[in-house]
Amino acid sequence: MSQQSTPVLDHPGPTGRRPRTPFGLRRQVRLLLPLLGTWLAGTVVLAAAGTQQWAPLKELFLDASYLGGQPWYSGILNEASIVAWSAAGTAAALGAWIAGVTGRRGAARFLAGGALVALMLLLDVWIQFHSAVAPRLGVSSNQAQTAQALLGGLWVIAFLREIARTRWLVLYAAFGALAMSGFIDMIFEPAGSWGLMLEDGARLLGVLAFAHYMVLTTVDIIRSVTSSVAAPQH
Repeated sequence: MSQQSTPVLDHPGPTGRRPRTPFGLRRQVRLLLPLLGTWLAGTVVLAAAGTQQWAPLKELFLDASYLGGQPWYSGILNEASIVAWSAAGTAAALGAWIAGVTGRRGAARFLAGGALVALMLLLDVWIQFHSAVAPRLGVSSNQAQTAQALLGGLWVIAFLREIARTRWLVLYAAFGALAMSGFIDMIFEPAGSWGLMLEDGARLLGVLAFAHYMVLTTVDIIRSVTSSVAAPQH
């Protein structure tokens, strides 16, 4: 008499836990609920864009280089900064969540603050806050950049102990490059290709270093969590 084999998905894993099984249709439908919330928020934004009167709709949807008849590579290095800030903020938010659910509250607060710093500087590049938006609000470009620097500095000072446990030299290199860019912009206001290279080139290097730091810090936290879980219990 042959014995009936048990499906592979029902076999316990090496840790005694059963592997995850495929999602059933009912569970898949329940998992759509967060997506509906996301789509609802997106629909509100689209409705606001469609009903507003201050800007043509195509200017909100289409790329600036296309609208202006510029080459496709126009602003590509600026867009690289946007991507890097987005990666930094996403990595920091992920690391904060992982640290939070594993009881590492100090690291969670530190990384959550880092995500907010990345968001602040992402918005600065994305909507040209310090150069275009702030002056319209009665705040000079230099004042806006100084305020951003102070907020970033306060984050660093508040979490010096947490930073000391990470690859802190990468973080300080990032802020050094960003500080140099801001200093050149506020003090020298350089013109020409070399001035642009010094100011915006230093800023791009600073953004890349900050994103590098946040990704590595989150990876280090994940490794620490997984190693502690995999360690044998005595």
